[in-house]
Amino acid sequence: MNHSKVDETRTTPAESMRLTETGMMARPFDWKISWPVQIEVDSLALIHAYVLDGFGVGLSVLVPGDRIPAGLRFLPIRGLPPVRVGAFWKDRLNPAGDHFLALVKERARLLARAR
Repeated sequence: MNHSKVDETRTTPAESMRLTETGMMARPFDWKISWPVQIEVDSLALIHAYVLDGFGVGLSVLVPGDRIPAGLRFLPIRGLPPVRVGAFWKDRLNPAGDHFLALVKERARLLARAR
């Protein structure tokens, strides 16, 4: 298979928080380009920070209602499936878990309205 090579550093979420290997992170390979991950970070905000500090190109998601930091350019990648988020637990949640789940539900309502 003949691939073009991208020389820019590719910064993505760490493997533990990747959205999906068949979705956004794998997409460059669908385009038949060679673009290995060179920097993995543990938060989406760190992707912005690394790119702003000159560490190549960041692959991330745009959360509805969030702003793109000044100094960054945004290039949407069309045709990707939506990101689904879920919460799972066994038995009854403790008060901290109940509070966390309430926060997640509220955030989901805000994101749905921001579309």
